[in-house]
Amino acid sequence: MIPLPLFKKLFDKFNASSTRTNSPNNKATTRIKGNGNKVSNNFYSNRTHNASNITEPKTANIVHSSIAPRAILDDIDSHTPYLRKSAEEAYVGTSVKWKLTFHHIDEFKPNQAHLIFLVKNTYPWVYAEVLFSDYPQIKRLNEKDEIYVSGKIKEAHGNTITLEDSKLEFIKD
Repeated sequence: MIPLPLFKKLFDKFNASSTRTNSPNNKATTRIKGNGNKVSNNFYSNRTHNASNITEPKTANIVHSSIAPRAILDDIDSHTPYLRKSAEEAYVGTSVKWKLTFHHIDEFKPNQAHLIFLVKNTYPWVYAEVLFSDYPQIKRLNEKDEIYVSGKIKEAHGNTITLEDSKLEFIKD
């Protein structure tokens, strides 16, 4: 059984703004139709792409997935080795917001903090990068401090999830 996030991503990737076209001679060609659609009959991308269907993402009202980090990694691990890469890719770009436990901090670049979090003081690891100038209080975090971390999944494999566009919300005692 294909999990819903993987099915949705695969379905959207295949059908969202494309329709199949048939070429009588199977030669790879690309042309622009009068309505602005790009048409390709290439073996690998045999579809019509409609540029008018492309919209900018809305950032004002981000809907975060309620799926837990452990559930994501368990779902990926439940697939056969051949399908795991597709399962990992299905979660890329998913917006999440989790209550996590601070574990470790490194400074890889000037003013950039690489944070490592745990889920309820146990694995999996969740990685996030933020600027010290945006969150100066991270320099005073103690292990096991709880923080809300939101962002988009950049990678999910093994025992780690890496977030991009990360935001932190500090929990007041």
